[in-house]
Amino acid sequence: MDGEQQVGAAIRRRGVLRRRRAAQFVIVVGVAATAYVIAFGESIRYSINDLFTFGSADGESVGDTEVWYLPADEAARSALQTIVIVAVAVLAMRCNTRWWVGLGSWPWSRYRVSAATICGALGMAIAALTFGALVIAAALDEWSIFSTGAGYEVEGLAVWWSAISAGVGEEIIALAVPVMVLRHYRTPTVLAIWILVALRVAYHLYYNIIGVWWLIPWAIVVSLVYWCWPDPRVLGALIAEHIAYDVVVYCGDGITPLYFYAATGVVLLVGATIAAPQWYRSPGLPTPSVSLRNVVRGYRRRGSGLPGSPGVHARPGSPGAEPSGTGFDGG
Repeated sequence: MDGEQQVGAAIRRRGVLRRRRAAQFVIVVGVAATAYVIAFGESIRYSINDLFTFGSADGESVGDTEVWYLPADEAARSALQTIVIVAVAVLAMRCNTRWWVGLGSWPWSRYRVSAATICGALGMAIAALTFGALVIAAALDEWSIFSTGAGYEVEGLAVWWSAISAGVGEEIIALAVPVMVLRHYRTPTVLAIWILVALRVAYHLYYNIIGVWWLIPWAIVVSLVYWCWPDPRVLGALIAEHIAYDVVVYCGDGITPLYFYAATGVVLLVGATIAAPQWYRSPGLPTPSVSLRNVVRGYRRRGSGLPGSPGVHARPGSPGAEPSGTGFDGG
């Protein structure tokens, strides 16, 4: 009888675990999707219609381009709204209680890479972004297949507020949070990168379907960098890179400042290579298999009804736990 009771208790525990994982899947994916839609849904809608969402209703036509003026107070409100969305999304993801099944500890915890790797990653991101702006976008514009959509002018503090809103919002909501979710649910690396690129491109469609390709190299590089090295300092560097680029574009006179910005990326890459010739081989977190078939087989072997997480939060060495050092938080 005792044996039967133990078997029954084990079955009940397994049922509770399955329900908890199902609830976690709904909560985690729901939070990530909701944050993305709130932050960028309107931008996507206006992008499709060749408009920007930011700015007041006091727009006026200048030639064939509609210009919207963005006052500093509106830029500040937009930035603060973005920061609130980011904070709520991060807290919702981290919270893990009896009634709210989040993921607990995540990227900005214990995982670290070398300073040379951070500099090299930052240099790669700058080089990819400026290559797209100075080469690909220029070529598309020369061929008359590049559209900037509706433009908006910013001055003074509005420049910084707008840049902060874009840098913090995009790199956390469109990069860090999706990376966390995709890694937790063992998404194949190649598939994950293209999902991240699609999330990045979706709210830039005002460049039109062909024109938006100038962003693709940068989107791929940034996604790869943070996917491999989810160090909070790498994320901070990517946020700073995004803010700096926006400030250069808003405040710069012509494309000359972009050449100086590109030179900064080259200097970072050269410096990283001199300091550590193999900085790019810095150990990253173990990445999911690129074979979807192997991933599915892994789920079946573990007996999980949902992709994702048997033993992820278990103690290292306990039954069902991942080997020490393979968790997302680098433990």
